[in-house]
Amino acid sequence: MKSKKRILCVIPAVHNVGLTSISLALVQAFRSEGVKVGFFKPISVHDDPGNEHSTSMMRERFGMKVPQPIGIRKAERLIAQGEAGVLMEKVVENSWELNNYDVVIVEGIAAAKETYFSRQINSMLVHSLDGDVAIAVSPNGRTMEQLIESIKIEAYEFTKSDYRCGVVVNKIGQDGSSLTVAECSEAIREMGAKLLGAIPWLPELIATSQDKPVKLLEIVEKSASYINRDWLLPYAETPREHRISPAEFRSRLIHQASARIKRIVLPEGTELRTLEAAAICVERNIAHLVLLAKPKEVKQAYRQLGMDIPAEIEIVDPENVWPSFVEPLYQIRKEKGMTREEAEKILKKDSVMLGTMMLQMGIVDGLVSGALHTTADTIRPAMQVIKMPPGGKLISSIFFMGLPQQMLIYGDCAVNYDPSAEDLAEIAIQCADMADTFGIPKRVAMLSHSTGKSGKGESVERVRKETAIVKAKRPDIPIDGPLQYD
Repeated sequence: MKSKKRILCVIPAVHNVGLTSISLALVQAFRSEGVKVGFFKPISVHDDPGNEHSTSMMRERFGMKVPQPIGIRKAERLIAQGEAGVLMEKVVENSWELNNYDVVIVEGIAAAKETYFSRQINSMLVHSLDGDVAIAVSPNGRTMEQLIESIKIEAYEFTKSDYRCGVVVNKIGQDGSSLTVAECSEAIREMGAKLLGAIPWLPELIATSQDKPVKLLEIVEKSASYINRDWLLPYAETPREHRISPAEFRSRLIHQASARIKRIVLPEGTELRTLEAAAICVERNIAHLVLLAKPKEVKQAYRQLGMDIPAEIEIVDPENVWPSFVEPLYQIRKEKGMTREEAEKILKKDSVMLGTMMLQMGIVDGLVSGALHTTADTIRPAMQVIKMPPGGKLISSIFFMGLPQQMLIYGDCAVNYDPSAEDLAEIAIQCADMADTFGIPKRVAMLSHSTGKSGKGESVERVRKETAIVKAKRPDIPIDGPLQYD
């Protein structure tokens, strides 16, 4: 999926780098080239995000629309509680306010002793927003070798993950440093890094809180003049494939689910992980949940978790509802030899079948199972009651895998034990279409123990045949195989 919007994250490699000054200079530099540029400070270094300096300046003194940042203490608390994913979901959601810009400058967290998670937060920001990286450094009394080492250390986090990096050097000559703009620029180019700008330490570039907007704009414009112009327009005008991060993937799903609340039945109504997830779904307004279980047992299970039953969760005692589904199940399965007595027996003991009948009858919109039941036990009732869609030939499974940089779909990892080439082709098409549905770039790799023509054997030939089938049936799907995973 090609995206015109480019996100450039300004990430500090050292303390006292002048992060806001660099961010402002980049914004102004893009503006001067006629680029529609936005600004975003996802995490404020203040407990009260309303006091965040760079956000306030962009809003009040430069008239820009800027999303409200999240306070640092809230951010650190979520990370300490193991909820870093929730934090990044909120960051991604806030960033949607800036979708109409061509370039967005994202200011990271300044490295400071009192900001315990600054490096972790900056890394998560880049990955979650799928941003490019402008590494911000300043000499601050360092030798050239120490400055270059600082850049390499910070760049390693992103270059190893294939993120696009450049360097901005600020405050060159501060505190009597003997390093010059020319020396810093040449050293960075020699190390193979892209120099985005080199800003000297000059009296006329020092801003104070008392400066009027006109004076601040003059300072910003002067700083922006030290940003190299040769890369600005090419960067803004070159679209690139947008990688969907796990945080963005979850944010999209939650946003879509919250906009259309659905009724979901959970047949494993006393399983502890299921109950904990149900409480989160209610808290985040994701779905209306129906637990199939005896109320007393649900209460005991939530007590084990140290929680009260969320008032919004609906509990349905199977004993009270299964009799009403006996006749419908019998009518659906009688051609397969099922009797009413067998239908009654199944509904009494199989909560997944009971939940599936609720789905079939339109009482609920969906079913989630598998914590206690096997994949086969979860899928079988759906195959028997709901059955295949018109024209469907194969049921397969997919896994959504949230890697640090992006989402991938793996299929089939659970249902088809020994698929034929035709089955593999159908699975590949289903995976590609599912990727399209969820906004993940549609590009299929058919995995094998060999790549291309390097290997032989029945399994390799099957993958080769499958790849050819997909190319013939669906030329719109980019596909390659056989491929080793690496």
